[in-house]
Amino acid sequence: MDNEYSNMMGFEKEMVLGCKRMDSEMIKIFLLGYELDVNSKEVIEDIGEKINTFATKTKISIYKIRRKWEELIKDKDFSPKGIQKI
Repeated sequence: MDNEYSNMMGFEKEMVLGCKRMDSEMIKIFLLGYELDVNSKEVIEDIGEKINTFATKTKISIYKIRRKWEELIKDKDFSPKGIQKI
């Protein structure tokens, strides 16, 4: 519908939201009359790097939590039922 309205008003692009693939890497996004060129390859690579970083940080956190639990379980005063000597 926005495309039809844009054509009626003499605009070549959508006024509210639209996108057009320019080539294998570039995408042109139209938003509220503005244009934004996005390199999809760079975006995908950046997302991949962020996912790898997040996965690495998650693995490190899990390892640290596991070490704390192992230290706690090895403690002679630790009682899994929550009962400890006073």
